[in-house]
Amino acid sequence: MKNSVIVFVFLFICCGIHAQGNALPPEERLMQINDSIVNEGEALYTADIMSWWLTDYFFSRQHEAKEIGGSLVHALNDSVYSALFVNKERDKCIFELRLNVTSDETYVIDSVRPMTENESEKLADRQAKIEKVIEQYRDSMTWISPEEGRFNWDLLYINDQARLYVLQGVTKGGIIPFGNDYSFDFDENNKITKFRRHHKSFLPLPLTMEDGTEVEEIVHSHLRDNPYITATDICNFLLYGMPAGVKSFSVISTYYNCYFKFSFSDGNKITVKKIE
Repeated sequence: MKNSVIVFVFLFICCGIHAQGNALPPEERLMQINDSIVNEGEALYTADIMSWWLTDYFFSRQHEAKEIGGSLVHALNDSVYSALFVNKERDKCIFELRLNVTSDETYVIDSVRPMTENESEKLADRQAKIEKVIEQYRDSMTWISPEEGRFNWDLLYINDQARLYVLQGVTKGGIIPFGNDYSFDFDENNKITKFRRHHKSFLPLPLTMEDGTEVEEIVHSHLRDNPYITATDICNFLLYGMPAGVKSFSVISTYYNCYFKFSFSDGNKITVKKIE
């Protein structure tokens, strides 16, 4: 099978690429911004992939969907994440997966135990945040049919700030989804303080071309109100692109008139190249 040329896909290309972009932040500040985006994208990826693995392990052990009353992914400490399913009454953990992010070791706990007070509080808090988002912002979100995919809900804490991410999951294989992704910041009273729509459209991009050519790099563009690579871009690339052998992806920033490129083979770094 042949190696691919770069696939260029533009979001709202009618806006065009401006010959004269805005000045990029100073190098040190730009590095801080990009490193922060990468860290958040990797944290988002960990939360999402833990949910995937939890589901895979659960059904591989001959369990059934009717047993599940909810799920929770959270950090036990700086090194270990826990993903678990609870029963319908939400008072017992029925299945748990733990990941040591330092050693990449996973541990499956296939037994029933009472929920801890901390787990119960986090589970209730996550559910309350999801319900509030749906209540207040349902009409601002694009809901595709369940046959095509469902939203994945990931609650992170960024500098002690609760941030609920909503990512578009897909059921079709052989694609990498960009777009239809949102995040919501909450204050200590569970009030939504910020709503972000990270892309203006939804692009499920193929990982191979019609002639069988393998895609090595994917490029899409961001409008001027979204000048950087997003944490959701990085998460989806790591979830879908990296396992398929895609080496990198780039975002054309119409605000800065440059490419932001992310590559896991380059130490999960974002590099910048101006468009001449």
